[in-house]
Amino acid sequence: FYHIWHHRERLQRDCVVVCGATVDSLPLFLEVGYPFGVAPCDATPETVAQLQADASPTHYYANERAAGGLLEGLAKFGFIAPDRWTALRDQVHAAMAAERV
Repeated sequence: FYHIWHHRERLQRDCVVVCGATVDSLPLFLEVGYPFGVAPCDATPETVAQLQADASPTHYYANERAAGGLLEGLAKFGFIAPDRWTALRDQVHAAMAAERV
């Protein structure tokens, strides 16, 4: 977080997608002003409540959890093609399943 906050002036805002699941991520969504934000479905209730209260059309609450949610958001905002999103989602699901073994 500090690295992004410290160098935020050099980033092209229209090329940044923030993603977070905890209240620690909220400043990136609400204060810094990056145009795109994604919260995975396993975000904390406090995070979801704050993002819903903000009601920004460029903040997306994903159906997938964790990294899958970020990928879903990237597809939603057009940063990755829908067919590529499907392949990446399948890879993420396989990796998550392997971690549980």
